Amino acid sequence: MIARLFIAIPIPDHVAGALEQALSHYPQYIERVTPVGNWHLTLLFLGEVKNYSWYRRRLTKDLPQPYLPVITVTHVGRGLHRGQLWAYAHETNVLKNVRAQICRRVSKLHMPMVQAAKQQKEKFVPHVRLATLCPATCGIGLADYPVGMTFTVRQAVIWRSELLPDGARYTSEGTINFVP
Repeated sequence: MIARLFIAIPIPDHVAGALEQALSHYPQYIERVTPVGNWHLTLLFLGEVKNYSWYRRRLTKDLPQPYLPVITVTHVGRGLHRGQLWAYAHETNVLKNVRAQICRRVSKLHMPMVQAAKQQKEKFVPHVRLATLCPATCGIGLADYPVGMTFTVRQAVIWRSELLPDGARYTSEGTINFVP
């Protein structure tokens, strides 16, 4: 069985509310809003993984942390992918270390995938994809909107992504708890 998987941090309700409010500043530029239930901060995209159930127990083991990660969503603005509106998060050393620990765990499992190995070498830009922008906005500058919301992260979720005609559907396949 093949599963299209990624590991991400869920967005708490109080932060999602602030991000929904930020979207109200961009209505003329938005083609489609990503459903709030699909908002997350991706740590690592695993890609299509064969026989995920073989790896689940080891992948979902607790991840010890000297400090629980704290994420600050700083602002909303055009994404690095020009056709997307993102909520950017501050890239702290703690967040980078959590991602690195997860990358090391995945690589030790020898999961048969290419995407995650490639992604580990790329620059990590913590963000939440909020919306798809209208194609006509590509040449238009969009002002950033400040958010300044902070939350403590207690776990990452392993999500299965199914691409459907009306958008992606995510199903939780397990959690990685961060324990002090």
